Amino acid sequence: MKPLGGGRKGGSFLDITATHPNYPTLRINTVDVYKSGLPTLRELNNASRIRTQIAPGEHLMLIPKRKKIMKNKQMMFFAIIEDVEKAILDIESIIEVQYYKTGLLDIKSIPTYKSVFDTPNIGFTFSGDWNRIDNYLITKKSTTVNVREVPQRTGEMKYAVDQMNNPKSIEMKLGGIYQEKGNIIVAGRIATISEDADSNQLYKLFTTKIKKELKKIGAFYVGKKAEEKLKLGWRLVTNEKSPKEYDLAIG
Repeated sequence: MKPLGGGRKGGSFLDITATHPNYPTLRINTVDVYKSGLPTLRELNNASRIRTQIAPGEHLMLIPKRKKIMKNKQMMFFAIIEDVEKAILDIESIIEVQYYKTGLLDIKSIPTYKSVFDTPNIGFTFSGDWNRIDNYLITKKSTTVNVREVPQRTGEMKYAVDQMNNPKSIEMKLGGIYQEKGNIIVAGRIATISEDADSNQLYKLFTTKIKKELKKIGAFYVGKKAEEKLKLGWRLVTNEKSPKEYDLAIG
């Protein structure tokens, strides 16, 4: 497809275009994906460009390539702030980092923090679903964070802060005690879908330091205080609405 500004640079190639007199045109591209099934950063950037080049009403479908799966890395854990405080203070004394609130924003100004302890409501969550709790993009202080423009069907523009255009970053959600219901700890996670050297360095530093303070139970690392609460009958969950058999349990 031709670039918006004309010329050749920025053009796009599509694998399949399906047309029908009674239905909108369907554009199909096969894409490389990570182990999680999500498209790679390069493929997402390509898809974002293509969506600005196809006609209004046309649809773009991304289909994973079966033979090439890229790796992603993650560490899942249950902790209250006391469990990870020492490790994070140690990390922040070793390397200067910045924390950026992720999500789809109405304005281009990003909530930014020099320390995780400056972030609001640290150690607590306002959702019982770990997919809906505060998540932060972490970079070295010297790294410039790119904000991705996301056009809306209404004509408005929103601004995305995520790893798609920030390969030098990692993402972290600390989880913690669920505010609205008692005796529930929501899981946290550190992850990256990037193979950039800075991202790998940050991921290794954060996970190595935090793992030293936690204990492995099943697929999760668990803090000492969180484990004490588990033994007292607290629920440790990724989603408090899921059946209790999905909660973390001590074997």
